[in-house]
Amino acid sequence: MNGFAGHLSEIYGTRGNNSLYLIADDGAPFQTVADAIDAARKACLIADEVRRPADIALAYWWAGFVWSHKGDLGEALQALEHGFEVCRASQINYLVPILSTSLGYTYVLAGRHAEGIQLLTKALALSRANKFTYGEAWSSAYLGFAKLLDNDYEGMLDHARSVLELARKHVYRAIEVDALRLLGDLYRKGPAPAQGEAERHYLRAREMCLELGLRPELARCEIGLGQTLVQSGGQAEAERLFDSASQLCRSMGLVLPDVHLDRPADLNPS
Repeated sequence: MNGFAGHLSEIYGTRGNNSLYLIADDGAPFQTVADAIDAARKACLIADEVRRPADIALAYWWAGFVWSHKGDLGEALQALEHGFEVCRASQINYLVPILSTSLGYTYVLAGRHAEGIQLLTKALALSRANKFTYGEAWSSAYLGFAKLLDNDYEGMLDHARSVLELARKHVYRAIEVDALRLLGDLYRKGPAPAQGEAERHYLRAREMCLELGLRPELARCEIGLGQTLVQSGGQAEAERLFDSASQLCRSMGLVLPDVHLDRPADLNPS
């Protein structure tokens, strides 16, 4: 477990889960979600032929993760549920928190809030029990986003701050971006809004996205920042940010099922 967790931390600690699907085997980035989907399908075919359960579970996890970025939650759930069942049937315990995190959050995106939050909570507990720190940070961040989608704000500021502290302590920079955006979301639309704090956290997250090349997360940060500026009357700058995010999504074939705008068609690349 420690070796695998360390390997994941080394690979994803900087680029992070939000850009995983953009990295090809040779280290070069995929330019579109469609390219990543083609590669994920091939990975699943190879894994099915080789018949090693761990390879199958990882391949279908990746495929589900990529499909979720295409906005096709049905395909994503089919792949993630298959990978999850392979993990359970073959007792690949070190992969269960990883599959559980992606599957749980996709359940939430599909409207199955209670089921998804329960699975994310279990993933977090498993990562903590196995001292899988990266998994703990990742699951914690997405449990936070899931609870926001469920309009559950109780204790969430402390939760988000703890994710940020953990990410910074272990230099998980992509998860640091997640934590900053989570705090921005909380300060923007939580029970005690603080526009200045929301703007500050979104701006820092956006800077890190540009530095690290986290394009899907950059789009989310620009939308969150734009929504904050709308609340203060900064409509012109907000529109510029919305347009930037829309262009980014279209160029990648990216859909953001966890983002809601008054004009959602702008985030649909079709």
